[in-house]
Amino acid sequence: MVFGIFNPEDIDVLIKSRKAGKKEDVWKSGWNYFSKKSMEDYCENRNLKYQWIPFHFCLDIEKHKDAPLRSWTIDLPEGEKMIVNGLQLVHHFYLLKITKQ
Repeated sequence: MVFGIFNPEDIDVLIKSRKAGKKEDVWKSGWNYFSKKSMEDYCENRNLKYQWIPFHFCLDIEKHKDAPLRSWTIDLPEGEKMIVNGLQLVHHFYLLKITKQ
């Protein structure tokens, strides 16, 4: 079982960011994650069976002024919650269940 953020688009993500207005030009690494496609390819190349189980978050998380990279929730019209952070990345959480064929 693997729980985490996976991109539903066929794009793996490596992010670097820096705080605007700072004189130093220091880029920090952060929110990096694989696409679902990459994980599926990994399993298929090893003859493993996989199942994606979406995770729907239901609690409210407030935005933190002092920590803009921390995630918070936004209410959607359908009653669901979207989780986003200061990089404006939307988080798609899944549980990936991997078993032998």
